Amino acid sequence: MMKSGVTVREHRRPTYHFCVGIAHFRLPAGVHSLGASFDPVVFLSRHKASGKREHRRNQCQSGGRADTGPALTFTGDVLKGAVPVYLALRFALQNQGVNDLFLSVVSLAAFFGHLYPLFMKFKSGGKGVATTAGCLVILAPLACLMALSAFIIFLLLSRRVSAGSLAAGIVLPIAVWFATNSWGITGAAATMSVFIFIRHTENIKRLIAGTEPTFKDKQ
Repeated sequence: MMKSGVTVREHRRPTYHFCVGIAHFRLPAGVHSLGASFDPVVFLSRHKASGKREHRRNQCQSGGRADTGPALTFTGDVLKGAVPVYLALRFALQNQGVNDLFLSVVSLAAFFGHLYPLFMKFKSGGKGVATTAGCLVILAPLACLMALSAFIIFLLLSRRVSAGSLAAGIVLPIAVWFATNSWGITGAAATMSVFIFIRHTENIKRLIAGTEPTFKDKQ
């Protein structure tokens, strides 16, 4: 009986590793779709098809979206990063051999799913700040705390949300490296920071010109 049991386990092992390998490949692809679909904008656009184009035009420069409350938008953006990364981390802990590179790919899949939503033809995505925070608060909470500190400091000094977001984007990859000592996760954080700056191009131009609205102006 013992011999038979060993034989059964050895027979199942290749199938198990094959399934794990398939999950490594399919999970990031599924996360991109999750990042695109788990969004107040997409939800509302499905229920307001007639006003879809106008809705896209009215996206706020600060990263918020028209027709949705700021709290709902922020929460949804954070969760679309945090939920898939948390599930990927659980998967990694239960299956040996899944390294930081896998977690980084899942994080980037959620991030780019937010920036380039599949269900909106890869257009009209967000600016990525909240989703980045959601991804990395699971993998590097201390680094997120440091980036949040930079955000608050520059927000208070400049009274501009975009300035705080850009400051956090600069601090984040450095903080992630010191917190995790992982090239994979740091590379993902650096990639997110670059695209956050790209998404804030218009804000940067206004900051240089001195025409970027302050926090009080947006209220």
